[in-house]
Amino acid sequence: MSVNGIGQNYYQNNVSANKYNRSRIGQFCPQKQAAEESAPESTRQNANVQDIYDSLKSTNPLMGQDESAVSNDSGLTTWYKGKTLEEWALTAPKYTDSATGLSWYVIDDKQPYMTGEDAEKFLEMCRETGEFPLKKFAEMVGTIQHLDDNTTAYIADNGTVIKSKDGKELEIDTSSMTYDMIMNMFKNLPKSGNYFNSSYWQKNIQKAMFSAKQ
Repeated sequence: MSVNGIGQNYYQNNVSANKYNRSRIGQFCPQKQAAEESAPESTRQNANVQDIYDSLKSTNPLMGQDESAVSNDSGLTTWYKGKTLEEWALTAPKYTDSATGLSWYVIDDKQPYMTGEDAEKFLEMCRETGEFPLKKFAEMVGTIQHLDDNTTAYIADNGTVIKSKDGKELEIDTSSMTYDMIMNMFKNLPKSGNYFNSSYWQKNIQKAMFSAKQ
């Protein structure tokens, strides 16, 4: 399976999901301060770092309480629910971005992450291009969806927020949907609807969930 698309964003090699959690090079965990400091001025004008960080914080299992930076040569390992990310990758669904060839995995049917050589390549790619990796990764895996020139959806595992450049905002409950359900919903989303109408989303959520059961 593949989810196409790539944009801008920043990920930092750090963070804990529980008291055993540590991280090292080749494992992606967003880090707010680094994102803010690394984003060029032009990028900051086009993307609200706080919005991106907040919307992704509950999406990634590695984002948690400890957000102090860990150097790239750290030999520490990230744990989630008693297993390393490498162990999770043995059984977790794998997705590949057709534009870059980079792959990521999804834990608990909701939480995308990247590890190993692909994570290292992704960070190197961002360093070379100067792109903002937090936003880029979110767009690559689909947790940021640009619905039109004015409207963006920020997807977390406990819901989705629709925001417009002119200040409109709508929260929709997608907590009962899996990652695949949400990605398929956005892939097949009618472009003629009102993105700030709750009934529009209720209809498409029901359609996506029904389709997944077929």
